[in-house]
Amino acid sequence: MGNEQTKVDILSLEDFRRALNARLTEAETLLKTVTGSAAARPPLGAFVDAKRITDAHDTRQDEQATRVRRLIEAIRAAQSATDTIISNYRTTEARNTANSADIANVLGGVQKALGGSSNG
Repeated sequence: MGNEQTKVDILSLEDFRRALNARLTEAETLLKTVTGSAAARPPLGAFVDAKRITDAHDTRQDEQATRVRRLIEAIRAAQSATDTIISNYRTTEARNTANSADIANVLGGVQKALGGSSNG
């Protein structure tokens, strides 16, 4: 039989939260880049191959923007889950009674943002 107890290191979680803040800033900057001037249609002309290449560029651009938006959603979900865990387990007693099921339930939003099951 395994031990159902999980140790929660608040300082590590707070460090992780700061790292998430930095990653969110990077992802938001990337989204601005992907949807800003980098999203402009390349001036290739009006001939058939140019149109095909431009259309392919637009498709890839849209796919990249969608991926970055999904990343931003996942980071925000991870921030929320991390904040909840930090809040719930600040006291020694709460940390001592923390179990993996509690933490898995809180992290369900991250899984959902990544397109998976949200049943913890």
